[in-house]
Amino acid sequence: MSRRFRSLAPVRATDRRASPRHARRVATLLLLASVCTSCDRHEDASPGAPPSTPSERVAAETGAPSDGLALPAGLDPGVAERARELARTHAGDAARRELELGMLFDAHALPELAAAAYARATAAGDDPRAPYHLGRMRRQLGDAEGAVAAWRDAVARAPRSAEAHARLAEGLLDLGLVDEAREAYAAAAGLDPRQPAGAEGLARLALEDGAPQEAVDLLTASLQRTPGRRQSHYLLGRALAQLGREAEAAEQLALAEGAVPEWPDPWRDEVQGRRTGYRQVMDRAVAAGQAGAAAQVLPELRALQRAHPDDVAALEKLVAACLQTGQLDEARAVLDAFDGRRPGHARAAYLRALVDEAGGRLGPALAAADAALAAQPGWVPAHELRARLRWKSGDIRGAAAELEQALHHGGELLDDLLKLGRARAILGEPEAALAVYRRATDAHPRSVDAWVGRAELELGVGDATAAAASLRAGLELAPDDARLRKLQGLLAAAGGAGG
Repeated sequence: MSRRFRSLAPVRATDRRASPRHARRVATLLLLASVCTSCDRHEDASPGAPPSTPSERVAAETGAPSDGLALPAGLDPGVAERARELARTHAGDAARRELELGMLFDAHALPELAAAAYARATAAGDDPRAPYHLGRMRRQLGDAEGAVAAWRDAVARAPRSAEAHARLAEGLLDLGLVDEAREAYAAAAGLDPRQPAGAEGLARLALEDGAPQEAVDLLTASLQRTPGRRQSHYLLGRALAQLGREAEAAEQLALAEGAVPEWPDPWRDEVQGRRTGYRQVMDRAVAAGQAGAAAQVLPELRALQRAHPDDVAALEKLVAACLQTGQLDEARAVLDAFDGRRPGHARAAYLRALVDEAGGRLGPALAAADAALAAQPGWVPAHELRARLRWKSGDIRGAAAELEQALHHGGELLDDLLKLGRARAILGEPEAALAVYRRATDAHPRSVDAWVGRAELELGVGDATAAAASLRAGLELAPDDARLRKLQGLLAAAGGAGG
């Protein structure tokens, strides 16, 4: 999911515990995602280009087949055995061999090895799945530009694939290329009306543009084609709320309980089929997590994790199920055992921080987030988690510092910019806050929230001309936004140009 559409609701400094709803949402997202992300960056964004980060170069060098198959030390023996089997089976077809190796590494949460293999597969053949999955891996590794380049290649190879167009749209949004993203979402919707990604993407853009009725029309039609799609119900509820149809909005949001932005993707599902040993349990865990019924698969996940005690994806699924069901002590015990075998693992430390946060243990949660960053410096999710924890503990200045770090490593992320601007304002630094909001509107000119914050601060520092210009920009996007109308009235009362 693009960070562009994450919730922008402020975290209050007085909140001392994570809400049960927040903990359930975190758990559901973890159940749906079984890969570890990092913030490695790529300088060369072209699909099939040589790896440009040190970690990806190492993966390419250690994983590149020659007479045999050289694999990095410490790789799970089952995965290594399967990789060698694939290398032997497809020894005469380099493109197929590398694609199969990429999907194997991808399915086992080894994004650097997977990216290197997918890049070789992209260069060696014309299968659209290779650049498609390369884009997924590059995005996970923090390379938004490289992901878009790979997905453009996938679209060129498979112009009738709705999924390829939808992935490209997500990547374009990461880069702030909204008009191109809109075209890609429209292409996805036109190619396969039963693929909800296109309609939902267009609806999200309509909501950003202050056009809730357009979103209602898109989502109503999409739900007729794919009934029961919870994310569509969620977006429809938001659109109806913007139109003031509160009763209908509440009904849709009730139907959306447990909604996640992931959409059906047969190529991604094919990757999961490459898991060795426990595909069925993992698939059931995903389905149960989406349905808010993780308790149903807890016994299986416990057995799975015992059978694969060093597997990060199995650990993540079990911890997520424990979070969703409130079994925090069990989650800590599982993490303790994992740490005993694999001390200092970044993802395990991150999971521990989430568990401690759900239990209201902000001090231990911060220590665990610190450990995650020590193991994986510059990891944006860990910086964002530390910012949230510091804010909850009342350390707004510390939260601002963490948000600065997240932006340094992750680019101009809208959610982080807005929170940083809010933090600077709370700290009594209006000029610094205004500079952040200007960054936000420069990077995301269609964000109404960014224009509201900018106009409010410009009015606060007495720059009526700039405030009027920001209000006009915001009102062009959302002419009925109550916040903008209120600021317009304040500007007029102060003798500025309110129109």
